[in-house]
Amino acid sequence: MPQTSSYLPANIQLVDQQMITLVFNPYWYQEDIAVLTELILVALGQVSPKNTVVGADREDVHFYWRDVCYILYFETNSQSCWLEAESGEDHALLTEMYQLLVQELS
Repeated sequence: MPQTSSYLPANIQLVDQQMITLVFNPYWYQEDIAVLTELILVALGQVSPKNTVVGADREDVHFYWRDVCYILYFETNSQSCWLEAESGEDHALLTEMYQLLVQELS
């Protein structure tokens, strides 16, 4: 069932089978990243957190989905959010991930 939030619907794109970009409205701030992260991870279902790296205007959320490690990036200044596989060889499930995210967040 699609989620509801003031940040949705999101514009979600699969780029070159290697990255998923997400654009949320309205403008979000670094303190909103926890809510956005939860929206994304709930949409994917069964994820296992690995770690989070926090920078001045950036947060990287590492997690496992279907036994593969992914990184969810947020850059506050550029309002950028994207997902990539941690390893270049692990892009195979991105299409399935993209379809789930579109279904739940668009």
